[in-house]
Amino acid sequence: AMRVLWSLFFQFLRIGAFTFGGGVVIMAVIDAELRKLKLFSEEDVADMVVVASSVPGPLATSMAYMTGAKVAGFPGALACLLGVSLAPFCFILIFSQLLVDFMGEPWLRAFLTGASAGVVVIFGNTLLKMLRTSLLKNVKEFLVFVVVVAVLLTFKIHPFWGLLLGTLLVLLTPDFDLKKEAAGGEDK
Repeated sequence: AMRVLWSLFFQFLRIGAFTFGGGVVIMAVIDAELRKLKLFSEEDVADMVVVASSVPGPLATSMAYMTGAKVAGFPGALACLLGVSLAPFCFILIFSQLLVDFMGEPWLRAFLTGASAGVVVIFGNTLLKMLRTSLLKNVKEFLVFVVVVAVLLTFKIHPFWGLLLGTLLVLLTPDFDLKKEAAGGEDK
C-alpha cells in the first residue's frame, strides 16, 4: 500500500514540477499520463477532465484528488495532491521575485511566447481527444454539446449556465441510438 502511495506521489510530483502553462496544460499532461498508465478507461479519464473543469478550484488539484481517490482512496488523494502541489509551491516561493525582476528581458518574453504557443497546441489536442472519446461516440451527447456551444456563443452567458443547460438537456432528453433505429429497433 505504501508503495502505491509513493508511486502516486512521485508521479504527480513529476507532473507538477515539469508542466508549465497552467491548469489546462497540466490537465492535458495528467490526461496523457493516465492514458499511458492504463489505470482508467478513456471514458473515465474524459469524465474526470469534465468534472475537474466543472468544480471550483485549480484543475490540477481536482484531477490529482480524483486520480488518487480512485486508485488508493483518501490516502491516495492526499499523496497526489501533495505531489502535484509541492513543486509549483516551491517554484513560486523561490522564483517569483526573479520573474518580476526580469519580466522585461527578451529571453524571458521569448520563453513565455513559446510557452503560450505550446499551451494552445496542448489544449487543442486535449479537446480533440475529449471529442473523440465521448462526444463522437454518442449522438445525444454530441447534439447537447452543439446546442450548449451555440447558446454560449450566441448569448454570451456565463459558462456556469452552459454547464447547467447541458446537464438539464442530458437528463431531460431521451436516449436514442441511430444504429438501433436503422436496424428497426432490434438489439444487435
